[in-house]
Amino acid sequence: MNIYVIVENGMVTGVHSEDKELAATILDLDGARHKSPEAFDEMQAEISRVRQGLMKAPSVVGGAKVSLMLLTGILVDCYKLKSRDEALSILVDNGADYQAMMLIANEYFELYENELAWHFPLSTTDYTGLHIIAVQEGFLVLPYNTVDSQDHELFEIEGAFLLDKDTAASLLDDWEQYSESTVDALEDMLWIISEKETT
Repeated sequence: MNIYVIVENGMVTGVHSEDKELAATILDLDGARHKSPEAFDEMQAEISRVRQGLMKAPSVVGGAKVSLMLLTGILVDCYKLKSRDEALSILVDNGADYQAMMLIANEYFELYENELAWHFPLSTTDYTGLHIIAVQEGFLVLPYNTVDSQDHELFEIEGAFLLDKDTAASLLDDWEQYSESTVDALEDMLWIISEKETT
């Protein structure tokens, strides 16, 4: 099934598909994103179905290539993102630190009201932490071991790589274990403090 999507200024302005219901859902999802969280929440049940129709072979609309992915509830045209090489070049030319990454993330924010970048502050085998930013080819992982005096992470550019399935699964598992243990500890802390205050 072919899906033709027109994206202008970060918003989906037209969808053409054999599946009229799917086309309408894509438009409604993107419209809800720009209206209110409540409106978007009502459509969460449709997201998995929409995902099945996305990430197909790129379409050409009005002479421009379009390839959509649904990311944290946002319809993103991959061709409006930096390529991996473009992103790395910007980073190298601007100090290869957090501020350099934000040059890219700020451009994304102008398009999607989202930086499309995430911080993974947990240590891995080789690095203190990671930043991940969306690029045309997928998700570029930027590892770091050093933070400067202004709390800016200094990236190990030679260690940058595109996120793969196994690494994504491993990071997700690490984060879930970390967050679960932290939540358990905070719940215990809250109970202990509350007990002290009532005695």
